[in-house]
Amino acid sequence: MSKVLVFTFLLVLGLPQHGSCFSFRRLFQLAIPSPYSPLLGTYMSNEDTAAWLKTYASRCSHVSKLNSFGRSAGGAELLALEISSTPGQRTSKPELKYVANIHGDEPSGRQLLLALAEKICTEYSSNSLVKKLVDNLHLFLIPTINPDGFRMRRRENLASVDLNRNFPDPLRRPKLRPGARPGKEAGEPQPEVQALMDFTLQHRFVASLAFHEGALVANYPMDGYPDGSYSSRGIKQPSPDDASFMYMANMYARRHKTMAASKEFKGGITNGAQWYPLYGGMQDWNYLVAGCMELTLELNDNKWPKPNRLAEMWLENEQALLEWPLAVGLGGFHGSVHAIGPANELLPVAAIVAVHGVPHNTSTSPDGVFHRFLAPGKYSVAVIAPGYATQTADIIVPEDGVTGVTTNFTLSRTGESKLRAPASAASVASVSQPDGTLRAVSPQMGISRTRASSGFLASNQKALAFVGLQVLVIGTFIAWRKRRTGTSFRSVLC
Repeated sequence: MSKVLVFTFLLVLGLPQHGSCFSFRRLFQLAIPSPYSPLLGTYMSNEDTAAWLKTYASRCSHVSKLNSFGRSAGGAELLALEISSTPGQRTSKPELKYVANIHGDEPSGRQLLLALAEKICTEYSSNSLVKKLVDNLHLFLIPTINPDGFRMRRRENLASVDLNRNFPDPLRRPKLRPGARPGKEAGEPQPEVQALMDFTLQHRFVASLAFHEGALVANYPMDGYPDGSYSSRGIKQPSPDDASFMYMANMYARRHKTMAASKEFKGGITNGAQWYPLYGGMQDWNYLVAGCMELTLELNDNKWPKPNRLAEMWLENEQALLEWPLAVGLGGFHGSVHAIGPANELLPVAAIVAVHGVPHNTSTSPDGVFHRFLAPGKYSVAVIAPGYATQTADIIVPEDGVTGVTTNFTLSRTGESKLRAPASAASVASVSQPDGTLRAVSPQMGISRTRASSGFLASNQKALAFVGLQVLVIGTFIAWRKRRTGTSFRSVLC
């Protein structure tokens, strides 16, 4: 009899994950207790969530560190759980983040991220995929950015502001109207938004996922149009990294159990503006200002799914939540930029890494390392730094989309003090960061209130300060900015 039960168990686990077989398989899986099952049967309160995170950081300190990065309008603590084999250490590993509950009435991401954290802690020593994720990345989980909205079970925060319309918009920068109250969409960022912007700019995130509800789709930039239009219908507004964003969105949709089979969205993905335009959103700000490639995930057709739906949603997303950050963090183009110092030692160089035909650039970290997600294919790249001769290289990002390519550069000094980008490597603004490095961002936006410090590399201080004032806008970026298209404005969903 026991042999029959074992055979049946293995048979069910091996069934295809589609149609009625998938439903039966899911029911069978849901009946199997796991360490994270208690997290998927209810929506925990803000207080219980904070207490759970603090306990987790203590019992799983070998793979985690809890960061407090601000408070909500109502005074609730905003927490980010770092997952890594080197938690709390600034290393050259790629950094990624998951952000949930930006809309208070879209809470499923809160519990999914807690379940993900529990799986990582429980299976770090036994699951090779989990171990690879923890050993090779810094993954930051932010279960809620709108705890007050969650508590009140409404979309907006305590000040009645939609936080996903409150980011300084790189495409359409609104001015504070006379008499407008600070904190409204036309005014200053809300405390939650400001805290998240500051936290983001203190790191060098390669990519990010934002969790929402109201549909089932992976949404990628751009979310709006250069002219601020709401009126046109169904017109795509691609970003400079459109091919890579589409590939990135497809990677999540294909790893999700049902998303790619969507009848509404081909392949389970959509361009944000083509679906419906929005302005002041987190997704476009992350990309154009912070250099972080973010997707907006709609994980359920209905907002605030019933608690008994959470376990099923976990099974739908589990594979994608584990594999997507590895594919994005380790795929694409990686490397380092150094120069030979006075004693023939290698010194890190603050440089911009430009890709031919993609008018949006990447910059190095304080240790000269860069990570740039690119879809598989052939590219010509240029490494540009003040006082150094520009270096170029041809690279091939592997077709598997997950292993990436690594190229290290050693620059030679020149007599020039200007930063010049070749016509083939269109550039955007270079802004000095608090860690003393440069970040290539959109010239249309400032970078929140994070203050730049004096942490520049000593050997490049004057040159880097000069570069920080440069705005290099090449023709392809101008053409992209001048495109005048639009689409219809649907009821807000994300």
